[in-house]
Amino acid sequence: FFRCYFVISQTMASEATPNEQETEPSPQSTEDQKESDVEFIVNKIEGIKSSGNTFFKQKEYHDAITKYDTAIEEYKTFIKTDYDKTATELLKKLKTMLGSIYNNRAFAYFRLEMFGQVVLDATQAIKFKFWKAYYRRGCANMALGRLGKSKKDFEKAKEKFPKNKDIKTKLKLATKAWQQEKFFQAIETEAGKPASDSIDINEFSDPSKDDKYDGPQLLNDDVSSINEQWITNLHRYQKNGKNLHIRYVVIIMLAALKIFKSCKNVEYFDLDEQEQKESENKKNHITICGDVHGQYYDYLHIFELNGLPSKNNAYLFNGDFVDRGSWSCEVIISMLTLKVLYPKHFLMTRGNHETINMNNMYGFKGEVEHKYSKLVFDLFTELFNALPLAYIVGHKIFVCHGGLMKKDGVTIDEIQKINRYQQPAEGVMTDILWSDPQNQSGLAPSKRGGGTMFGPDITKKFLSLNNLSLIVRSHEVQEEGYKVLHDGKLITIFSAPNYVDQMGNKAAFIKLDKEYIPSFTQFTAQKHPDLKPMAYGGGAFNMANFM
Repeated sequence: FFRCYFVISQTMASEATPNEQETEPSPQSTEDQKESDVEFIVNKIEGIKSSGNTFFKQKEYHDAITKYDTAIEEYKTFIKTDYDKTATELLKKLKTMLGSIYNNRAFAYFRLEMFGQVVLDATQAIKFKFWKAYYRRGCANMALGRLGKSKKDFEKAKEKFPKNKDIKTKLKLATKAWQQEKFFQAIETEAGKPASDSIDINEFSDPSKDDKYDGPQLLNDDVSSINEQWITNLHRYQKNGKNLHIRYVVIIMLAALKIFKSCKNVEYFDLDEQEQKESENKKNHITICGDVHGQYYDYLHIFELNGLPSKNNAYLFNGDFVDRGSWSCEVIISMLTLKVLYPKHFLMTRGNHETINMNNMYGFKGEVEHKYSKLVFDLFTELFNALPLAYIVGHKIFVCHGGLMKKDGVTIDEIQKINRYQQPAEGVMTDILWSDPQNQSGLAPSKRGGGTMFGPDITKKFLSLNNLSLIVRSHEVQEEGYKVLHDGKLITIFSAPNYVDQMGNKAAFIKLDKEYIPSFTQFTAQKHPDLKPMAYGGGAFNMANFM
């Protein structure tokens, strides 16, 4: 802008005084002008970066990214001009600044769990010799399960910053995870029994004979003793910071696993009009909730607002029950107990965090092993593999955690044929767990590094092909707890308020009656004990201590 304005001003002056003798500017004045342009762009980009950093500190990550985008575009425009290439110190400062901007944008994308974009931005920062970006990229590669690449990135970061303790810790974690992966690859042809087949319930102590255990009891180890009062007692007991006995946890998990194994990849749920007639005029409905992420006290608040599950008050929790929050065990144990009590009216779909890699990174594995045992975690892994991938509610609404697929023309019948009893690899199953909607038509690479971005035309085509009218998905934090997109044909629902005690977002859930018209209830975060997110592990990949 400054250079353009300068040229116009000189031209206008020349035209106004045509009889005055024109003089060429001296070489020195041209040099000064070019150098002032370099200084101008340095100051301008520095100001934009500062604004982005302010948004970042306020946890307004999308706004921070927008500012970083602007700064990067300013640089790209500037380097196409005839700038002074002898202004070496200023140009060096400019390039270092660009490296830090790419690095900071990578950090903002990390906060939004867009790990694929983190890798791209960190790589750009490294090209500008901004070496902290090795650390950023290592964290993102770890989150994406690229353990060998993550290990190499942390090794590079350690070379550049040999005294940094955080880098040493992460390198140690990455190396251990990489070694474990290599070990399991070596023995995968010797696949052992599922965890459920190797469990002998009598190997666990009997809580009915333990004077120290004062929690809910399963009479004769029989889940038929679970009723609504048992659920209430469980919630109160866990809310007071106590753990349900490991023997009962395993019994409930095995009962829930049996139920999930009887499910198809895509299950169907319809509100039962007969039950509504027999329910003493209570309205029969289903409530759809999004990510909970181990935020137990907010999870319980949903039931305070909307009532406990029952045959007349069905619930569908749409994946990502665990990780991040430090009460993931309490959440999932409650859910599985409700599933056992109401197998047809308490519904659960698999999210991208019901996977080994995410559980390693974001705290659930550490929490389970701290509160229970490694065997219990292995049983959770088997159980998560058995979760349905989607539900169709009222023959109208497709509910899945992430979204739609890169592959064209996918039908419900095709989804039913997937082998879901595994960790998701590339393909339709991964897309269902990981994908996100976009405003633009068509498909685009996912900034998360898994799944795809899909536009309103993709949504419309999928719904038409499968004779459906609406998609409900979760997977993304929403400031208001929900968002309606794609001409009203897609809803994102997110049920973890003030996500990881940082985001400041509201949460929401959807209620549907027999007309299947969505109505939304928003709620805010509840007080909880002073325990930070990922308190039992995984928090090492919170990058706040090395920016």
